[in-house]
This record gives sequence, C-alpha cells and structure tokens, in this order.
Amino acid sequence: MTEQPKINITGDIPVKAFLVYCYVVRIKQGCAEFLLLQRENKYLYDTWQPVTGKVINNETGVVTALRELKEETGLHCETLYSANLVERFYEASTDVICLAPVFIAFIDHNAKVTLSEEHKAYQWVEVQSAVDLLTFPQQVDTIQYIQKHFIDTTPLQFLKIDL
Repeated sequence: MTEQPKINITGDIPVKAFLVYCYVVRIKQGCAEFLLLQRENKYLYDTWQPVTGKVINNETGVVTALRELKEETGLHCETLYSANLVERFYEASTDVICLAPVFIAFIDHNAKVTLSEEHKAYQWVEVQSAVDLLTFPQQVDTIQYIQKHFIDTTPLQFLKIDL
C-alpha cells in the first residue's frame, strides 16, 4: 500500500491584518463625492486609492484610520463608520494574505485637502468616476457598496463609531 503524502500544516500562508482603508466622503450639493489619492512613491506608483495605512504601535483600526486620514490628507473626520467590510488581497513579496478593515469618514464639504509626500494628486469624484479611476476591482466593489449602504440609504447606526 502506498502511503499518502502528509500536508505540512506549518507551511501555511500567514493571514495578517496590518493595514486599514479609509474611504473619505463629502456631500456637496446633495451628491456624494469620494476622495481618491494618486500614489507618488514607488510602491503602486500612479495608482488611485482611498486613504490607506499600516497599523503602528499596537493601534486600533479606528486610531489608524483617523491618523492616516490626518497624515495623508490633513482632514478631520466629522463622522466615522465601520463599513462592516474587510478588503483582502495576497501580497506576493511577503507571502501574506492581508485583511484590511474598511472605514468611512464623512467630512465637511468645504474642508481643504493637504497631501502628504506619499501622494501626488487627489480628486473628489462621484461613484462612477471612482469606478473608472480605481485599479483594484475590490475597491470598486467597496465604493459601490458605500454608495448603496451609506449614501443612498441611512447607514445602520450600530456601525457608527463614537469619536
């Protein structure tokens, strides 16, 4: 009888949650606009994305989202929600499956963006333009989800985060 090969369970691909996504929304003349940032540095150069950042010093996801919002855009959040979503991707360079909680930051429609050196441009766009700019399909899905569940309908109150 031939012995079956054993599965090496210690060789699993690690799953980590080391970053967050924060989709920034303003309501201008009754219409939702999403803030997209164009990357300047070598990693993912020229791609458009929401505010994105790594967790540092054992921060919570909420603290990371608010810190990154301030660092990358100079903006302060009026209302913050958990999107009740986790974006996921495989990062080949580190052989890690990444899980990233998604937050939605509503800001004043007159707030001024001040970009960090990490990004070279920004745009306020409606959902269809965001779909055209975003590189990753999961981010497109997230923008459409936010439009449906946080703009077109009243968000679930238990997803609102006390600031």
